[in-house]
Amino acid sequence: MVLLPSAGLPEGQVEALVLFSQPPDKVWELLLLRERQNEYRPELTSISVIERRADECVEEQHLKIAFLSIGYRLRDRLDPATRTLTWELDPSFESTLQHVSGYWELYELAGSRTLARFGTKVSVSPAVPGFLQNGITRKNVPEGLENTRQWVDSNGLWRP
Repeated sequence: MVLLPSAGLPEGQVEALVLFSQPPDKVWELLLLRERQNEYRPELTSISVIERRADECVEEQHLKIAFLSIGYRLRDRLDPATRTLTWELDPSFESTLQHVSGYWELYELAGSRTLARFGTKVSVSPAVPGFLQNGITRKNVPEGLENTRQWVDSNGLWRP
């Protein structure tokens, strides 16, 4: 996993590259198991899929970070042809977060491996300075991606 430099990115955007030891179809299949994210994301206190269609999924997540309990819904868009998963806050749900968006893009490599490009942007509140929110995100993303990588590479068996 490599966290990319933030120079040139929109404020608050964090991007990384992740190398999976699984072929893209397997990585895609596992990443689409949205209801199983709590298996590799220990900060989640609960997750549920509210709606699922072929090209879209709505998931509700609750997590606890430090002294904050946060609840929100994400609207995921799935593009199997390009193996791209994007998400953003569901505007129909009253969220405790100001902004959440992100993506996974999967690319086939030799040796049945996958190079994934990951990006996310999180804004908790306008009251929290952008540099502080970005710093927290950049600090938390590497561990989260490493957990995801180990979970995917173990076919969903590994736990943090």
